[in-house]
Amino acid sequence: MRRAAETLARAQRWLESRRLVRYAWDNPSAEADARTILSSPKVGGWLGLEVLLLILVGAGTLLIAPAEEREIRDLLEVNGAGAVLIDASFLLMAALFTLLFPFRASGLLEGPRWRGYLDQVITTGVSPLRYFAGKWATTQPLLAGLLLAAVPFVTLYGLLGGADWGRVVVGFGLLYLYANLILAVVCGLSALVHEVLAILVTLAIFVGLFALSLMPVPSVIGSFTPVRYFIQPMIAPLGGAEAALLAKVYGDPNLLGLHVPWLLWVLGSWGALASCAALCCALGPLHTFVPCLNTFGALVFPGDQKRFRFRKVRPFLTRRTELAFLFDNRSPRLGRWALPLRALQLTFVLGGLALVLFSAGFAHPAMALILHEGVFVIHTGATVIVLVSALLLLTSGRAQSLARFRLAGLRIPLFVFDLAVFVGLLTWLVVLHLAVFSYSWADLAMPRPFWNRSGTPQELFVRCSVVLGILLPLALSTFLVMKLVGTRWLGKGWVLLVGAIWVLFLGSIPALLAALSKAFSQADNLAVRPWKLPIYALALTSPTTQAISMLEEAPRWIRRDHWLLTRGYWFWHALLLGYLGALSWRMHRANLREAAVLESLDPQGEAEAAGNPACPECESLLQVPQPYSDWGGMWLTSLLKAVRCLDCGTEFDARTGKVHKQRNFYLSLIRTGATGAGLVALTLVLLRFT
Repeated sequence: MRRAAETLARAQRWLESRRLVRYAWDNPSAEADARTILSSPKVGGWLGLEVLLLILVGAGTLLIAPAEEREIRDLLEVNGAGAVLIDASFLLMAALFTLLFPFRASGLLEGPRWRGYLDQVITTGVSPLRYFAGKWATTQPLLAGLLLAAVPFVTLYGLLGGADWGRVVVGFGLLYLYANLILAVVCGLSALVHEVLAILVTLAIFVGLFALSLMPVPSVIGSFTPVRYFIQPMIAPLGGAEAALLAKVYGDPNLLGLHVPWLLWVLGSWGALASCAALCCALGPLHTFVPCLNTFGALVFPGDQKRFRFRKVRPFLTRRTELAFLFDNRSPRLGRWALPLRALQLTFVLGGLALVLFSAGFAHPAMALILHEGVFVIHTGATVIVLVSALLLLTSGRAQSLARFRLAGLRIPLFVFDLAVFVGLLTWLVVLHLAVFSYSWADLAMPRPFWNRSGTPQELFVRCSVVLGILLPLALSTFLVMKLVGTRWLGKGWVLLVGAIWVLFLGSIPALLAALSKAFSQADNLAVRPWKLPIYALALTSPTTQAISMLEEAPRWIRRDHWLLTRGYWFWHALLLGYLGALSWRMHRANLREAAVLESLDPQGEAEAAGNPACPECESLLQVPQPYSDWGGMWLTSLLKAVRCLDCGTEFDARTGKVHKQRNFYLSLIRTGATGAGLVALTLVLLRFT
């Protein structure tokens, strides 16, 4: 019985392995790729190039380098010629994989689209993850051939002495995992952006990580390639007097005091990054079909005629919709949980990026050697990189804003998930800010060189806290502005442009009021001078003014002990965030209501049951509340119960039926003037009575 059970278990494992093979190979991408990349000329060309490079590296290490560099000769004597040649060969293969494997995603999605048979791929019902698995499957024979081609050289080098065969096996394993990591990242990016851009971005990322792995940077950021594993034995012979310090820098990663073994960190970080990339391949880009506009291959969005000439080509126009149909083949359960999975993925990616950057920037013992000015730049740079990355990843257009997650009768929109991710990231940045200073406080308190005039660690902590406190509200307001614009525009590029304009506007325009306040303080007319305080209080809306007033001395004409003149930035941004948050929510809710009306099976019947008034222009009952208008803003439009007809676009009062002009320059000018006057009045009241 035991023997029969063991035989049955072996048969079951064999069937499961066969099922995995069929899953990867039995799909259109594997069949098409096997006829191209696995052809004899291409495989022979890559193997020949690798063998030629291995020969050149071996000859250069043995014949040229020892004759010119004494350090190389010492390295060969200490570690052994075989070990050095093996590590050099592994470094060469890592560099070759870095340049080769980003191009493995070429033609996976754009090939069927431009050749006109993507519709046939979609009708097969193949899931997106299985479609990408075909590219992974056809890459494995090529990768195995490249690794096997290096085995004779490694074996020959091992006969020269000094080789550790355990490290050799681990080295081959790291190269295999590294190549698959590059493939996973480029496939994940190609599911989100155009393949050409995905290849270039992946190439830039891993070339940069390869260069960082060679440089003396902390291992927490320099271990995303296997380079560190191959150069660690060379640190002691080549380090000289700084060998002990370099051994710590190139050694195990340090996560804010937590030492993680190098191999454990590599396996964990690579596995997490590959899992996020695989989730991108399974979910695809965030997309929701516009109601009544879900025809495959024949969809042209409004504004397509205004595109640049090279973007009017049909494959550019239909790419978003065609890929949406491909990723619509994913399993229904996975599709229902797309928004929560996307939120968790973004939270992990952005939170991990922040952890890696702050851990690398505040690493021990390098922190004891950096001036306080350098620490301030590192802290600010890491914060800006994380916030900009979050804004880029959370950008969405009008079509994406219609996505909803249905749970227990609730319909949670995309806006809620993205806002939760962004607010959680801001909270995580504050926690990291406190953690890195707590961890590196002893290093920051060590004596600095005589030219360092940045003050004590307490002053450095205050400066970094001020900058962090300025950047977080600015990033949140930019996020809300981008989400607000994303409810009206389809293109993500325009949404990003508006976000950049918003940052530039807040950083420069209100700051000009500070110069006006100085001019008022020096005016000859004594009746004008009291206006210097309210003008400067309004100038604190700009992060530039607030940073100057807190990081440097406040202007002489503003030396007054009032919270609005020293902390006004956060007060104005609290009002701004409240307004932008309410307006963004109203805009998203209006989009969702419009989509619900258009998706309804009987919109006219539901409108009659709801008692909607008839449109004064076309007598239609299909209408949605207007969240915002050029003439009334948000509050006045809501107060007058303005609605918009879905048939003719007329805006009118739902109670009286009076038609509102959609664009009235004079009313908009009056509303803008009233808003400015209200802000001035609020400033005067706060300065007078608080």
